[in-house]
Amino acid sequence: MSPDIESVQIMDEENSFKFAQKYLVSNIVNLQNGKIIITYLDEKERYSNRTLNISVPISAAVTGYSRIHMSQFKLMRGINVFYSDTDSIDLDKPLDPKFIGSEIGKMKLEQIFKKVVYLAPKVYGGVTSEYEYIKIKGLNNPISFDELSSLLVKDSKLEIPQEKWYRDISAGQISIKNDIYTLMVTDNKRRLIYDSNNKLVGTEPLLIENGLIKKEF
Repeated sequence: MSPDIESVQIMDEENSFKFAQKYLVSNIVNLQNGKIIITYLDEKERYSNRTLNISVPISAAVTGYSRIHMSQFKLMRGINVFYSDTDSIDLDKPLDPKFIGSEIGKMKLEQIFKKVVYLAPKVYGGVTSEYEYIKIKGLNNPISFDELSSLLVKDSKLEIPQEKWYRDISAGQISIKNDIYTLMVTDNKRRLIYDSNNKLVGTEPLLIENGLIKKEF
């Protein structure tokens, strides 16, 4: 939502130093052939009278009201919340029909899980009466529900090979390389709770005191 629009130019490497003194440069890519790609911000353009189709207040209001709207589901009595995102929520009971519909702002039923595992934001999977549904952000190759469930055991992880595309601007080509996607539970946002069998059974908020995360709860 930044109102600052950057410009890009390809120029001789020898001219880049003088150019960088005149403009606010944010990025330089050396093409290894005597030329560079330079990304910069023109101060004259920054304070011009151009009309930009950008509204920070509107975006902030949409985000704020969305959080308010989702909070009503999280605060309902008699319902356990297992997982939520910006526009979705997973509960142990059906919502009241008044919240369901095709109108803007209403919810729709996506899945009914017989079994389900939530490991991290945008990392979860479940089993319906007909199929398995796995959602893992950044992972191209699908895994099974059993593999996902295995990560509930403390210190377990999955190393999944997958292809990753890399751009080489100087050579003008795209290369495909084999990469390893490591999937594991982390405690960088919430404290992990394990049972006597070292199986993950829940999480708790991290407690911060004087700017430091408390070790004891």
